[in-house]
Amino acid sequence: RDQGEFGHSGALLHFYRHDDGKKWFHRELTCPDGEGLKVSDIDADDDVDVVVNSVWLENTGDIEHGAWDQHVYAERWMHPATFVATQDVNGDGRTDILLSPSEVAGRRYRISWFEAPANPREKYWTEHPIALDVESVHHFIGAADFDLDGDMDVVTAEMVQGSDPDEVQLYLNAGDSRNWKLQVIATSGSHSMRVLDVDRDGDPDLFGANWQGHSVDLWINEVEKPAPNPTDQSWHYLEIDNARRTRCFGIATGDIDADGDYDIAAGDVLYRNPGGNMEGKWERVALPKGVDANWMCDVDHDDCVDILAQRIPQIVWLEATDSKATEFELRVITDGLGATFHDSSQGFTAGDVTGDGRQDFVFTSGDGIDYLSIPENPMELPWTPVKVTRNAPEEGVAVGDIDGDGRADIVAWIGSGSGSQELGWWRNPGAGATSSPEWEQQSIGRVIGDEGDRVAVGDINRDGLLDVVATGTTNKASGSAVYWFANPGAQPQAGTAWPRFDIGLDQGAMNSLSVADINGDGTMEVVTGEHRGAKRVSVWSLSPQDNHWTARVVDTGKESHLGTQLADLDGDGDLEIISIAWDDFKFLHVWRNDRR
Repeated sequence: RDQGEFGHSGALLHFYRHDDGKKWFHRELTCPDGEGLKVSDIDADDDVDVVVNSVWLENTGDIEHGAWDQHVYAERWMHPATFVATQDVNGDGRTDILLSPSEVAGRRYRISWFEAPANPREKYWTEHPIALDVESVHHFIGAADFDLDGDMDVVTAEMVQGSDPDEVQLYLNAGDSRNWKLQVIATSGSHSMRVLDVDRDGDPDLFGANWQGHSVDLWINEVEKPAPNPTDQSWHYLEIDNARRTRCFGIATGDIDADGDYDIAAGDVLYRNPGGNMEGKWERVALPKGVDANWMCDVDHDDCVDILAQRIPQIVWLEATDSKATEFELRVITDGLGATFHDSSQGFTAGDVTGDGRQDFVFTSGDGIDYLSIPENPMELPWTPVKVTRNAPEEGVAVGDIDGDGRADIVAWIGSGSGSQELGWWRNPGAGATSSPEWEQQSIGRVIGDEGDRVAVGDINRDGLLDVVATGTTNKASGSAVYWFANPGAQPQAGTAWPRFDIGLDQGAMNSLSVADINGDGTMEVVTGEHRGAKRVSVWSLSPQDNHWTARVVDTGKESHLGTQLADLDGDGDLEIISIAWDDFKFLHVWRNDRR
């Protein structure tokens, strides 16, 4: 796209598709005249759309013949020359749009962000002004968490064509994405900056240049970071990927290529473990579009690892068609599941619910909790899910024998929709496990925070009973917490109080949790990862002397959302930590456990 000032026209969009060799397909589309272009997935359908001025053009997956419908999102924005950025500004999981007036010197306008509604095709996105009456020379706008407090800040720059001073400006978010504090970084101006972590220290830096001259400027962010606590074991960080294409909720591990070490599937990408110290290249294999990998297991008893994945409203089985697991055949094993708020559910696990010695797949959806048992002949499709309850939201779920009767019960949050703070468990009825009314609901307790999120089970106090660990999250930089609930007895009854104990208070958003013996001392540790805030990955240990929990920080500045999953990736007998993210979804993190 050209610009609409200085005798030019910005009323045409040009699409170029590389077909073969030197052949390029070219298509032109008309659009509102002006300046500014951003490619971003506005409608969360796993393909990139196009934003220009006050409209966005919807990609249907067909560049050549697609309609590219134009949706007006900012009807009251009249300034044609803009710089466009996209980011989830308010942390609601939707892609918002930011605009700054980019041309021409001497004119005045405003800087704003536009809040995406649940259906981005709706008109009248809510406009939130960031700065009013600014000169129209702000030829850059971007958003990132510059002060590492868990929310999105906004950075802009005036080019030198405008009135002095030519400020590079940082607007610090007060936490509500409505109020902003201006910090001037420089008065040397910039034309089209970029936000990136140049020194790889976990915070965003700035890089840019003015339109004229040959100077290139780099601003290194020196924000103070939380100091990690000393740790009694060594962890080595591995950045497995920094260019993931889409968000996901699923992590699954298993030796899918039968080479003796565990591989990772996250969302719709399989990562093949290079072996050894795992510092080699993790080869990426694309899984079928739109799937969210949840569990690796041998579905059809052929001694090869398969993948079960969500593709709501479906659960699908992915079977490798070659020994190196480079291509997969997809089979729909069940359909018609309840719609989720996002593209897939945030609750899934495996456990022997039916008591036949084989693992079952347990998951939440927009219609409660179900489980799937692998039939004797898995090729007889579809498989029939069993409804445990409709009274549970699509958050965390865990499986374990809570009442000591030898049957695996289910732990999850109580209630429908989202925002439940009440934790409960459903007693496995044994022979009646295939009938939802037979699963008796019991209460465990409540958490503090906007909503309960993750749950896990483990014998925390070493009394032979499974206790429950759970997080309450604010989805913000602070105010979240992780607790454990002590099992009151071998046959806990309705109304029996479960004592609640604090593990960690005033944490960043608590959306990642695992429980396991990390350090090999025979006791359970709790592993958490923060989604916002300092973005700490922590291993919590309980002192038997004073029942006090100590957090040993593995790393900071790396987001975990449905992360801190555990697996022995390198086969040395201890557990590594694996995390995906939501805000920083492009990353896949692994912390190698070097205790052994």
